[in-house]
Amino acid sequence: HQDEGVVGGRLAALLGALDGALAAIETGMGAAWSETAVAVITEFGRTARINGTDGTDHGTATLALLAGGAVKGGRVVADWPGLGDANLYEGRDLAPTIDLRAVLKGVLKDHLRLDEEALASLVFPGSRLAKPMPGLVASDDATARPSFEGRVAPGRRGTIPRLPPRRLGANPSGCSSAGSRRA
Repeated sequence: HQDEGVVGGRLAALLGALDGALAAIETGMGAAWSETAVAVITEFGRTARINGTDGTDHGTATLALLAGGAVKGGRVVADWPGLGDANLYEGRDLAPTIDLRAVLKGVLKDHLRLDEEALASLVFPGSRLAKPMPGLVASDDATARPSFEGRVAPGRRGTIPRLPPRRLGANPSGCSSAGSRRA
């Protein structure tokens, strides 16, 4: 990438568009936003140093942004290695310190009450070492979470049932092994 510019370049425009999209989702969801968790994750990082075209190259470490009323926000959760030459991965990238699967597992386990075994074997196969990160959603206690019972989704008929804790079956539709492959 070139001419990224955090104030007036391409990066600033893209982050502004992301901010606008998240704001539109929040507005569109109305009161349901308070029970929502949204994950925004990049597929790869960028190098820590600017290249010759005032941009950066593909890198290793990445980031995840969590938004929504159900998110315990207002903070940065990180193991910051620093930008010193000795701290950079392969001398050019931020060192990966947190497995993104742990972040997503934490949200899925605590917010949607997905079973930890299903997360490790079906949602993120081969990820047993990446333990769900606790404390990312506003309440880790399923009994303290708002109930969807008796409410109707806008534009829908009927109610949204309150679901018990789930174990995914052998063929979970819509589940994929997204996320970082680094442990």
